[in-house]
Amino acid sequence: MLIPLNEIPPLFLEVPKLEVRSIVLVGSRLQAEHVDFWSDTDLLLCVSPASEIQADHFLAALSKLGEPIAKELYLSPDKLSLRIIISTDTGIQKLDISVFHSTIKSPTLAFQLLWGELPTFEPHSDTTKKISQKADQIWFLFYECVKKFMRSDHLIGLHLLLELIREYLVFQMINRDQERGTHIHRFGYQEQLPREIELAQINYHHKPSLLNYLEKLAEFMDLEMEKQLQSYSSKLHFYKRYLENGRKYLNEG
Repeated sequence: MLIPLNEIPPLFLEVPKLEVRSIVLVGSRLQAEHVDFWSDTDLLLCVSPASEIQADHFLAALSKLGEPIAKELYLSPDKLSLRIIISTDTGIQKLDISVFHSTIKSPTLAFQLLWGELPTFEPHSDTTKKISQKADQIWFLFYECVKKFMRSDHLIGLHLLLELIREYLVFQMINRDQERGTHIHRFGYQEQLPREIELAQINYHHKPSLLNYLEKLAEFMDLEMEKQLQSYSSKLHFYKRYLENGRKYLNEG
C-alpha cells in the first residue's frame, strides 16, 4: 500500500532549517486508475530562499516511514533530487522527490497541492550545452574502448562499450521527449536499438566483428550529435580512419 497523502506534509514540515512553501504531488498518483504495483510517489517541494537544503535532514525525516534500503541522490546549491526506496510495515515505498528554492524548475504539470501555496513553475533550462560538453568525452570513450578490446581486456572494453550504448540511449530518450512533447512516460513504446547495434551483435571473441560493431555504433552516435548539438562538427571520419588502420594492423599480425 502506498503512503497516504495526508501523511506526507508532516514529514517535510519538521525538517530542520527548512521553510517549506509548497508540497506538490505529480505523476501517476494523481489518477487512481493509473496506480499499480510499480507506482511510486512523485513530489515537488518549493522552499524559501533562506532554507538550507541538506540531504541528511531529508533522509532522517524519511526514515520515520521505515528503513531506507536504496537511494539515488543529487545535490546542488539550489536543488535536491532524491529517489529513495524504503521498507515499511506495509511494503516497499518508492519516493521521487525534487526540492527547489523559490520556484519549481519544471514545465507546468498536472499536480495536486498537498500543502502550502500554489508554486511558480519555470521551464527546464536548455540541456544542449550540457550535452555538447559530453561530445568530446564520448569520442574519447570510443578510442579507449577499441584499444581495450584489441588488447584483449574484455572486462574494461565491455564496461566502456556499455557506457557508450548508454550514452546513445540518452540521445534516444531526448528524441522521444521532443517527439512526444513531454519527459514523463508512464509506459514505454517497445523501443528497440537499431538492428546493427543490438546487443546480440556484440562478439568480443572476434576482434574484426568488434571493430565493425564499434564503427556502426559510432555512425549512429555521430548522427545523433549532429542532429541535437548545434555547434557540433562531425569527428566520425577520424574514427573510421583509426579503425581502418586498426584492421590493417590486425591483418599484418
